[in-house]
Amino acid sequence: MIASRIQYIILSAFFLLSSVHGFAQSVGISDNPAYTPNSHAILDMDDASGTKGVLVPRMTSAEITTFGTTLVAADDGLMVFDTDVKRLKYWNGTALAWVTIGTGTGNASTLDQAYDGLTGAG
Repeated sequence: MIASRIQYIILSAFFLLSSVHGFAQSVGISDNPAYTPNSHAILDMDDASGTKGVLVPRMTSAEITTFGTTLVAADDGLMVFDTDVKRLKYWNGTALAWVTIGTGTGNASTLDQAYDGLTGAG
């Protein structure tokens, strides 16, 4: 009886630890049940229907300023959307400052254009 209980505990611990290791893999979010996430990505999102996007956290300018006082170099690349000026901002961990992406106007067709403040065609 005691031996079977010990075996049960050991097997339970093995499966628990094995499942924790499984969480270190890529995470995929998709409306396609057959979708396999990219193994080089931490998070890979797919929209087979072509009708969904990604919402980054939305904050006011004041909230972003306050939030910035809590950030450090290791937070480099963190991104938010400023609801007051309608622009994306990312945290520059080297400068320890928010950087606004683009001009917030026009129809930039690429992130490169948005970063450069170009309006693109359209």
